[in-house]
Amino acid sequence: MLSESLPQCLCGYHHYDGGGGSLGGEIAYTLFKCTHCGRRAFVLEGPSELLLLDTRVGQDGKLKEDYINNILITAIRASREAKEPHVVPPQLPDCITAFYREPDGQWNKVDHLASRKIPVPPDPVRVYHDKFWGELLEKLQLSGAVHEIPNRYYDDRNNLEPWYEMRAPEGQILRFGPRKHVLAIQVTGDAPFECEGIAKAAKKDNVTFNADNQWQPWDQKKAKDIEVHAYGKEKFVSYFGWIMWDLGRTMGHKEKKETP
Repeated sequence: MLSESLPQCLCGYHHYDGGGGSLGGEIAYTLFKCTHCGRRAFVLEGPSELLLLDTRVGQDGKLKEDYINNILITAIRASREAKEPHVVPPQLPDCITAFYREPDGQWNKVDHLASRKIPVPPDPVRVYHDKFWGELLEKLQLSGAVHEIPNRYYDDRNNLEPWYEMRAPEGQILRFGPRKHVLAIQVTGDAPFECEGIAKAAKKDNVTFNADNQWQPWDQKKAKDIEVHAYGKEKFVSYFGWIMWDLGRTMGHKEKKETP
């Protein structure tokens, strides 16, 4: 967006310098700064254009950053999911003055009192996560056996994609959850446990498999730490079954007859 397209700054002037931005990622944005008073502006690009302006000159930039990362992005996702023409920022703090742009180019100032009456919607990322994993855990009859833990792949500060943890009857700890486009399963134990079945299943599909910090040790018989990546629900169910079979063999149980 060009600076000429922005509304007048709160100081009454209309001259901004561009300060970088991003065209990729989940949202595209451009940063500006008023050349007269120094207020910083964050402009959300795309079909729902927003301008977030510092209410006070020289205020801490982290205030705006926290609002964007913790509340605004959630509202944007929900608005896009509902195919709304624009998003009105909810729970807008006094330190931010916001405007949203109509299709005709007109900028409308967001009323703080009205904004505070707008609840922060459920984040579509968490809604999808809970539906996906709820169905999967129910299918495996694990709903009552697991508890949530923080995502073990990235810093999920808003807890949108938590992982799950459970203890196997044999004592090992199983942790699993989303990792980009795969579903990761990790198993750790105080003593070596059988892993031959899951190793063969992973070899057949040529997927990520680690055992005791070794990459794809297809002939590994036992390990104290393994991780495997499943592509989709069906493979997750299959790999989980092989892991439980391996753990059962560790305790002397042999029931699974299917060949990986």
